[in-house]
Amino acid sequence: MSEPLVKYLRQCRQPVTATELAAAVLHMKNIPGAAAISVISALLDGHDAVDRVSEDTWIYKPANALPADETTYLLCRAMPSQCANWREWRGFGCALWCKERILFSAHTAAADRVEFIRALSGLFSQVLEQSPAFVVCDGFGNQISLLTSAQMELLGQELDAPLLNIRRLTQQLFDAPRFRTPGQLAHFLGQRLHMEGDIQESVADLQALWEYFIARAQESGSSDCGDLWRILLQPAPAFDYSPYGFDADAIRQIPPAPGVYLMRDRDGEVIYAGKSKNLARRLSSYFAPGIEADAKLSAIRDRLYRFEYQLTGSELDALLLEYESIRAFDPPINRQLQVRMRPLRQRSRYARVVILPAADAGFVRVFFLHPDWGLFHCWLGDGRPGRQLPSPGIWPLPAPEAHVAANPAALYEKMKVFLQGLLPASLELAELAYSWLGQNEETVNSIDLRHPYPEEDWVRILEQYRMHVLVSGEKIISY
Repeated sequence: MSEPLVKYLRQCRQPVTATELAAAVLHMKNIPGAAAISVISALLDGHDAVDRVSEDTWIYKPANALPADETTYLLCRAMPSQCANWREWRGFGCALWCKERILFSAHTAAADRVEFIRALSGLFSQVLEQSPAFVVCDGFGNQISLLTSAQMELLGQELDAPLLNIRRLTQQLFDAPRFRTPGQLAHFLGQRLHMEGDIQESVADLQALWEYFIARAQESGSSDCGDLWRILLQPAPAFDYSPYGFDADAIRQIPPAPGVYLMRDRDGEVIYAGKSKNLARRLSSYFAPGIEADAKLSAIRDRLYRFEYQLTGSELDALLLEYESIRAFDPPINRQLQVRMRPLRQRSRYARVVILPAADAGFVRVFFLHPDWGLFHCWLGDGRPGRQLPSPGIWPLPAPEAHVAANPAALYEKMKVFLQGLLPASLELAELAYSWLGQNEETVNSIDLRHPYPEEDWVRILEQYRMHVLVSGEKIISY
């Protein structure tokens, strides 16, 4: 039973609390902290691959031994190297490298997005079969973080292998200056040319860069002993929380749930707003030891003093609240908001009702969507007397009490008014919702309003959805 926990810790590569481990691996939702510590302790204490770094926190402990001669390295390259979502990739390629030769190589690039995603999924399946010991990237852009997202979305799992970042390793091993481009890194290692062409050429460039790095390490004598790999895999120094109004304990107490967060400076001004499906992992990533800060992260760390967050029941709820928060606060570090139509998601653009979990017990979140009227959202309660209404939270947004339906019949009446275009809906929020639905259609409970139902059937269907979402949140009903 301990191996799934060790695998999760290995993938995180940072301290993880007992509560997150219990929820993410053992599926023990809402378990008290003391109980989670007791369960995880019984399973992990004394495990050779894990260190207990505090009363309620564990971290994966990588081996410090020199890898064997047959060690395999998966060299990965995505184009473009920097983008907001892996679906914006124009190409992806990889090569399995061992003992100065390529054992396996594959790449995909297609103008048709549906075909590209299908080919990428097949490529990932091939890669998983190779079981590489390490994943290698050049360290520019956000290729590896998006690789993890793509693998999770397409396959439901990610590569169980540590990451080697050539740029960072070169700086650590040779005390080199900071490299801003792949060309600067290649020049330092003695490689004449390193630039992006098509994806096949780009993977070949990455292979050459890795081989130049190995050759440079051999020249220094580091590859003849375990020192090189001890340097590459040793835990980074603990993050320094002294400039901030919070500490590591505050980060460890964040729940692994979807939500939105605000970063504030010493004057209380909001400098950044963000969202995540897992707030604990996202916020802890800002303070992970050994992370080389890019311009955005440096700006946040330089101005940050405290943070706050609000839980949501779903990623869609977090996406919409993030958008509203950026509009309300206009944080200086956030990029300018632009909502565009995306043809790939046109199939989701029809009148519908989406039912998702809410962060508040006893309620579900209901979203009315219409291509012409926009999005209207509200809470649906269970109708029990004395049930506390959802908290308005910490953002200056419309109070949720104004949009609460006590039962499915009341929501049906609200839906009829919405279909007449008489509710305060938002076209911009609808665009965000339709875009999100294009990626999550198979996991969402929704009612197609293009097919009319009698009132009694509509109320019955909605009640079934409400009860199911309150219990599990998964999609098992389809109409």
